[in-house]
Amino acid sequence: MNHTFPDDLDILLVAPGGQNAILMSDVGGATDAVNVTLTLDDAAANSLPDATALSSGTFRPANFVGTGGEVYPPPAPTPAGGSMLSVFNGTAPNGTWRLYVVDDQDLDIGNINMGWTLNITTTNCGQIPMPNTGLKTAGLFEWVNPTTQRDLLLNFALVKFHNGAIY
Repeated sequence: MNHTFPDDLDILLVAPGGQNAILMSDVGGATDAVNVTLTLDDAAANSLPDATALSSGTFRPANFVGTGGEVYPPPAPTPAGGSMLSVFNGTAPNGTWRLYVVDDQDLDIGNINMGWTLNITTTNCGQIPMPNTGLKTAGLFEWVNPTTQRDLLLNFALVKFHNGAIY
């Protein structure tokens, strides 16, 4: 990702069942984020930084809420408030996942290069319906490694908001 003031970004992940987590909010300070690749994992050694520059790596999600909390315009739901990915544990992974990105201040620009991915690892779930051969696209989902029938890589379109407008 790139952004000229990453502290302005608020990112919310919403599961098909409506569970949600604020992946990052008010992180990275004022230093430009340039070609930063983030992997978010509850088990990471460190959280995303509050005031220091973002760098590529694996981090725990972080929500450094500014004054008045975070507001995501419709159609985003009201955030539950947590940032731990464990909120999705025990929920059904199938369906449409949504990522909402809000730049809550003016004058800055950014993008998410090459989109984003969500890796879901399920355990003790039995069989997941999968295509029989190769990489297939089914709706918004791309099924990967059909022989294991448990590891999914889901790719989605990005919905970005700025000052209440979708673009």
